[in-house]
Amino acid sequence: MKRHISLLLSTLVLFIAGFAIAQIRPNIGGYTRPPATVAPPSPQQLAPTLESCQQDNSRLRDRLRAEQEQTAQLRDQIAQFTSRGGSQVTAYCEGQFVSRNTWGASENCADSGYVCAPVSGLCRRDCNVSDDCSPDHRCDVEIHRCIRV
Repeated sequence: MKRHISLLLSTLVLFIAGFAIAQIRPNIGGYTRPPATVAPPSPQQLAPTLESCQQDNSRLRDRLRAEQEQTAQLRDQIAQFTSRGGSQVTAYCEGQFVSRNTWGASENCADSGYVCAPVSGLCRRDCNVSDDCSPDHRCDVEIHRCIRV
């Protein structure tokens, strides 16, 4: 009886192992299933797609060219604004007696007897009070000029 049970169990194990192997290698009988393939599209099918891509590419190249031209124009405009004499060159008072602009030029206001005007950033050219003049000058209020003392 033990022998029959042992034989039955062995047969059962072999049967299960064979079933598992059949699942792993389904081509035991020499038959191989052909791979599923999709036929590549024909040139006639691709032509509209290719033409569409070429048109898109041409439009994008034109747009890039226009953007590059606009960028060059804007860079030129910035250069004109910020160069000497350009409309975007602004002056500021670097100190009480020095006027400087964003282009880098500077003027010593004390050389002409005046101080830097904080609102405009330029050296004053006339005076109303002596505070508008450098320390070694005084304001002649009748002629609105700083006079050396």
